Amino acid sequence: MVTPIPKSVREIWKEWNIRGIILFSLALQAFLIMVAPFRKRTSNKFFIFLLWMSYLLADWAASFTVGHISSKQNDDSGRDKGCYANNKADDIIQAFWAPFLLLHLGGPDTITAFSLEDNELWLRHLLALVTQVLATAYVFIQTVPGNILWKPTMVMFIGGIIKYVERTRTLYKASLSTFRASLLEKTPNYAEYTSKAFSKDVVQGHLKEIEIVNLAHYYFQIFKGLIVDSILSIEERDESRKFFMSRTATDAYRVMGVELNFIYEVLYTKVQVVHNTVGYVFRFLAFASIFATLVLFYFVDKDDFKAFDVRTTYTLLLGAIFLDAIALFNLIFSDWSVVGMYKYSKIRKSCIVNELKYTIGYRMNEHLWNFIFKELQDKAKDAEDLKMAKRICEAKGSYVLLKGMKDNEEEIKELLPYIDEISYDKSLVLWHIATELCYQNDFISNELDPMKDDKYNNQLYHFSKLLSDYMLYLLVLQPTMMSAVIAGVGQIRFWDMKEEIKESFVHTSEEAKRSKSVLFDACVLAKKLDQFGDKKWEILSSFWVEMLSYAASHCRPDSHAQLVSKGGELITLVWLLMAHLGLDDQYQKEGLVRADLVVRKEGHCYCFF
Repeated sequence: MVTPIPKSVREIWKEWNIRGIILFSLALQAFLIMVAPFRKRTSNKFFIFLLWMSYLLADWAASFTVGHISSKQNDDSGRDKGCYANNKADDIIQAFWAPFLLLHLGGPDTITAFSLEDNELWLRHLLALVTQVLATAYVFIQTVPGNILWKPTMVMFIGGIIKYVERTRTLYKASLSTFRASLLEKTPNYAEYTSKAFSKDVVQGHLKEIEIVNLAHYYFQIFKGLIVDSILSIEERDESRKFFMSRTATDAYRVMGVELNFIYEVLYTKVQVVHNTVGYVFRFLAFASIFATLVLFYFVDKDDFKAFDVRTTYTLLLGAIFLDAIALFNLIFSDWSVVGMYKYSKIRKSCIVNELKYTIGYRMNEHLWNFIFKELQDKAKDAEDLKMAKRICEAKGSYVLLKGMKDNEEEIKELLPYIDEISYDKSLVLWHIATELCYQNDFISNELDPMKDDKYNNQLYHFSKLLSDYMLYLLVLQPTMMSAVIAGVGQIRFWDMKEEIKESFVHTSEEAKRSKSVLFDACVLAKKLDQFGDKKWEILSSFWVEMLSYAASHCRPDSHAQLVSKGGELITLVWLLMAHLGLDDQYQKEGLVRADLVVRKEGHCYCFF
């Protein structure tokens, strides 16, 4: 009988499959622990795909190998009956490898979940934990009696269980329902904490790195409820507004950058489980078990084992120690450790890891951020009460136009129908085309030459273009971000608009030229904007900031949480800044906040961990 796979290939696979895949599993663990932290700094699709594949393959490789070791021990076909000692030695050392796979299933500290949906599958991981532990125990029992590696196997088994439990517990704590419920249990008096801990320590002027980290952690503890659409108190709003209204755009960016890093690590890494007393104890036990296993294996008589298997075992042991050493380094030099140590002593700047670990991924520059920050600060000055804040949040460009009606009241009124009388997505496309037409017209006519002295209008000219392009990018390429804002019709409108533009170039009849398409309306709008001269760039730049802030405040919170793991976006920073400046409608009095949390907690069952 002819088989599609030659016998020689099948024999090689049968001999080396377990050895090859377990080394492959170790390589995946090393890759993930080293590379995973970079995903919060890049939106490169190939990098994200590569990380996703490694994340999936890591679980598959470990699970497959445990199952294959078990099935191989049960399968006597093809085994050399005359070499029982060799077969027994293979079974013993492969049973010793099984706990290493539990260690791998526990995953590295730097990535426990690839997406928020992975956290919601914590119950599946709990079931997998039970089945994999039982499978590993079964593999070990099959080699008893006569297993000379029973001591190191048992010790390694403890370390593997600890790591797997760590991951499962992390997924549970990062699931949105558990995360929301935890807010009730840990709601401190933030206003009192601020006055005692920060008011006298944080001086005016440029913030030091230690202050950045501690302020970011402090505001993270307050505003992490935004992730699950929780209600915040008026006291928290007032305290946050006071701080961010008095800071520079650079300091605000630095604080929020680290704050978003805290959000990322809570949702996608083991930080919640590791950074506490219990976590430190179990992490020490896990590392001690690996080191003890290495010592025990070193003193075992290994003459019956194949030389390659012995080298493989040392590779697994040293690899596990290396991965734990990296995890320990990350643990000691993390922002969380800086915050913990700062509670007990003043740390000199030289003692910190100074790099701010979060950067947004799309078209960010200092001048643009300064402009956005100033615009939102100006709005925050108007939003003294919640009613006014809500009005500002609901504005889609009309607020800034109405605010600037003093000098050009009639002309401004002509622009309002292009905002108030149409949907958000159509308004976005319409104003994008109008902005592009104005931009290209001024560029061609050389009215805004970069070499001219009018630096202010030159900046607004470029800001308008950047923000206009960015909003179209969100509409077309980030539909999940905009779905709550435009109800899913924005992309359809965009592609319809493209077809209309093609038709307008193909058909030259007067009727086609005068059609009531988005393109025709945009041309009319561009002409109206040209009436303002250079001031149109002041109007357009402020308009696009308002369009961006509307989208930011109306996106689903979990969409923002997803973005922090994919390089981040400008819209997420704007969302967080608006919350800090009180430009949000998620504020109530303190008593009502706690009542809301109690209601949300009803029905939750705390039966796990």
